[in-house]
Amino acid sequence: MCGRFTLSEDKQSLEQRFGIKMLGRWDPRFNIAPSQSLPVIWNPGKPEFTRQVWGMKPVWWTHGARELINIRAETLKTKKTFKHLLAHQRCLVPADGFYEWEAGGRIKQPYYFSLKDKDIFAFPALWEKEAGDDGKEITTFSLITVPPNPLVKKIHDRMPCILKREDEERWLDPGLDSEKALDLCYAYPAKSMQAYPVSRAVNSPSQEGPNLIRRDGPILK
Repeated sequence: MCGRFTLSEDKQSLEQRFGIKMLGRWDPRFNIAPSQSLPVIWNPGKPEFTRQVWGMKPVWWTHGARELINIRAETLKTKKTFKHLLAHQRCLVPADGFYEWEAGGRIKQPYYFSLKDKDIFAFPALWEKEAGDDGKEITTFSLITVPPNPLVKKIHDRMPCILKREDEERWLDPGLDSEKALDLCYAYPAKSMQAYPVSRAVNSPSQEGPNLIRRDGPILK
């Protein structure tokens, strides 16, 4: 799964990376958590930035206040629940790293995963419109997860899907059918990624800042 990630680049860098202008302000983030509003790219006629909240609460959801933050790619292949979303409501979530926690001991050790070139990438996701806690309509999203590559597997049995750069435009294309869209969802190559332990301060969603991604131990081999 993926429960935290980073988007540490500024607004200008995001606009340059995706070739799309962003309305409003964006401050670099190092500890993005569910229920927060984030810049997301969707295609309501042409690709554009919008703001969406991480974590769906579909009408059939039975887990109370807990949001649906991740959807398994395998689930999308077998359950009709997400059929419409997969066919018509795909989006991209910009990021430049994510955290996973290694089990063992009383307190789990967080690891930070990113691309070796430290470039911005995009998670494929699905979006939905629903009523917020105040009754007003909001747009929410859930990330798609896949079985891990050999690097992530050392720490966790799932990982967020990261699209190859050349597949981002295809994922947003409303003319791409669901089966072919899912063909784009697989584990990013381990050889192009890096990981290392970081401070347990990231365990608290209230913590923020570049110190959270500072290496605090040997690089994961």
